[in-house]
Amino acid sequence: MRFAVCLAVFVVCRAWAQDLSGAPDGATLPMIVEVPSPPIAVLADGRYRLAYEMHLTNWSSNDMVLTSIVVAPTAESSGFTIEGDALEQSILGSNPNNRDRRHIAPSRRSVVFLFLSGTGLPKQFIHRIRFHSGGKEEELLTGPTPVRANELVIQPPLRGAGWRALNGPDASTHHRRGLMPYAGRAIVPQRWAIDFLQVNEKGETHSGDAKANNSYRCYGAEALAVGAATVLSVKDGIPDNTPTTAHAVPMTWETVGGNQVVLDLGKSRYAFYAHLQPSSIRVKPGDRVKAGQVLGLVGNSGNSTEPHLHFQIGDDRQLMGGDGIPFVIDAFKKERVEHKNEVPLRDWVVDFR
Repeated sequence: MRFAVCLAVFVVCRAWAQDLSGAPDGATLPMIVEVPSPPIAVLADGRYRLAYEMHLTNWSSNDMVLTSIVVAPTAESSGFTIEGDALEQSILGSNPNNRDRRHIAPSRRSVVFLFLSGTGLPKQFIHRIRFHSGGKEEELLTGPTPVRANELVIQPPLRGAGWRALNGPDASTHHRRGLMPYAGRAIVPQRWAIDFLQVNEKGETHSGDAKANNSYRCYGAEALAVGAATVLSVKDGIPDNTPTTAHAVPMTWETVGGNQVVLDLGKSRYAFYAHLQPSSIRVKPGDRVKAGQVLGLVGNSGNSTEPHLHFQIGDDRQLMGGDGIPFVIDAFKKERVEHKNEVPLRDWVVDFR
């Protein structure tokens, strides 16, 4: 074993001593770029939408200040340019005390949250990253990041009219920015999550006493299976909150989703229904369900301030343990216009059949 260790050190030392003067421009720049979850494109309003993250690590002893990021299908083509305030607002850094989000200190990491839209669907993205470092303007051209088309089509998780997609897919909701470490992975469980609330013609979610759950239009609505699936898990017994007041129980890993149902859709895709009413769940683990089957009733349990259905699909059995997966709904109407195989975006008000 001692010989193996010494050999490893020798190889590393030899690598450091290499002459890299002939390397291509940008090849040896000490920025590490990672895309943990390659983008999957979904349709909304006839345009492709992509949500993914770039993790940028400063592997040098100099500060780096990002100036722009260009996202394009090839190194030679034009594409999306993110700079100025838009770049500043898209970044989350590992240093909470850093007021300049574009600044990446040595050994620090920053995450760029991308939300792109376009009429075409490229097969890949190349990222051209420009930054200041060591008194110079640098440019790093990354290798290709594959882009996939969405394959997951579901039926609506609810029925009826006036469902507002609060915190739906967008560039900057708390769902979109909810990055967390889990089992050694950097994940965004709620990347494509939607909070469905039901509103009237005035956009109001309730009438009467704002502190009574029964005053809310969606309270007691039936949550429906979005496809043929197996019930993976059920959680029940968590009391509903009183709207606009403190939670009924302390928020923990076990209570944050409230009463919930998890469906196994197959192919490592899991549908989560959170904040259901206590004692309203009509299925049990192991049950086979079909699309449109009632799972439970919309409530106000867990990390919720008023009745709504939190719906998301992820790649892990845990509500907050998997990476968020995009999906489209087979049919719905928005302002009386039919939409097929699209996803509702932030604050859209849609009607389900």
